[in-house]
Amino acid sequence: MRLTRCQAALAAAITLNLLVLFYVSWLQHQPRNSRARGPRRASAAGPRVTVLVREFEAFDNAVPELVDSFLQQDPAQPLVVAGCNKETTRCFGTVVGDTPAYLYEERWTPPCCLRALRETARYVVGVLEAAGVRYWLEGGSLLGAARHGDIIPWDYDVDLGIYLEDVGNCEQLRGAEAGSVVDERGFVWEKAVEGDFFRVQYSESNHLHVDLWPFYPRNGVMTKDTWLDHRQDVEFPEHFLQPLVPLPFAGFVAQAPNNYRRFLELKFGPGVIENPQYPNPALLSLTGSG
Repeated sequence: MRLTRCQAALAAAITLNLLVLFYVSWLQHQPRNSRARGPRRASAAGPRVTVLVREFEAFDNAVPELVDSFLQQDPAQPLVVAGCNKETTRCFGTVVGDTPAYLYEERWTPPCCLRALRETARYVVGVLEAAGVRYWLEGGSLLGAARHGDIIPWDYDVDLGIYLEDVGNCEQLRGAEAGSVVDERGFVWEKAVEGDFFRVQYSESNHLHVDLWPFYPRNGVMTKDTWLDHRQDVEFPEHFLQPLVPLPFAGFVAQAPNNYRRFLELKFGPGVIENPQYPNPALLSLTGSG
């Protein structure tokens, strides 16, 4: 039922968008004197409307607000529906209990945030590969890749594991050991304040990010020095990384543990690929999913 309402709202938004564009096109083909009624609110060329509608990657994303914006806008004024970018903050605040605020509002990750996460992930992976740093998709990012080759549609970051001994191969990671580094593309490399791992932010303003978790082998088991209170944050046999295997993710091909289904079930439990759930079901549960 919820999906049906969202589809109807999406169709309404698209229809209104087309009507606005049709109206602008009609205005542009009218003689100038026929448009000069009442006080002038635009240049002699007539009113201009700019429509920037972000792509819909999930029906839950801001459809009601988009419909309202079309209904309330004066057609003679610019209409802008846009998302975050490198010059702005991200669309949501501090995440508490692994549950971003938009989930409480029955929405998923804003499309602009997903685009920024994909861009950051692709860029970070390119830097790591060029530097010879061994990495692999971790946690929820590997789960999204296994399910549908992309970021989980309600996720708010990307997780990669790396070999601790390879950190010195990467100039950006070496720099981050001493402090925050802004590279030539505007990405920010730094040590995370929560523990002994790295974080790459989309920009100084926009803190959408990729987390890099340094692991090292000990008696055939991959371990690390910082552990968070996540059920998937556990040690695992190194044989899952020997070899790493390619796996489509977020529009490119990343490295992943071999036998990633077994790897994921070791971390999350049996059937985790087929049975999606929000990151902290004790706070908020995903219902009606299969």
